[in-house]
Amino acid sequence: MGAKNATDKRKDLRVELYKPFAVKLHIKKNKGLPFFSQEKLSSVDNMSVGGMRLELPLIKRSQMEKIIDGREKIVLELGVPSNKKALKITGKLVWIKRKDKHGKTIYVVGLNFPHIKDSERELILQYLMEACLKDGCSVS
Repeated sequence: MGAKNATDKRKDLRVELYKPFAVKLHIKKNKGLPFFSQEKLSSVDNMSVGGMRLELPLIKRSQMEKIIDGREKIVLELGVPSNKKALKITGKLVWIKRKDKHGKTIYVVGLNFPHIKDSERELILQYLMEACLKDGCSVS
């Protein structure tokens, strides 16, 4: 296990997955209405029960600014094999990096889950353990 540096504010162990998995992504206005209704997929390769790092699909800069200033929220749907329904989690943006990919700008973001329930944390932990056993991972 690696040591956490002084500026790292995470309190949960982070799992770096050797094989990223897909999550469905929705962006919602603060009033709860979907910003876009079509299903977007994103790739997650680093996650804990309290947050994750992921690439956002290509979205306009103006839309990204609304997420940054809190006018819109990122809602993730995570398909947990042991759960019949997808787990829906609202993420709060804690950091963002711009990245060029194939000549287009994408955003890599860090999210935390400020309103996650204990039962949801348990499902995420179970999912991460299964992914580690199946495809391998490292923990920090």
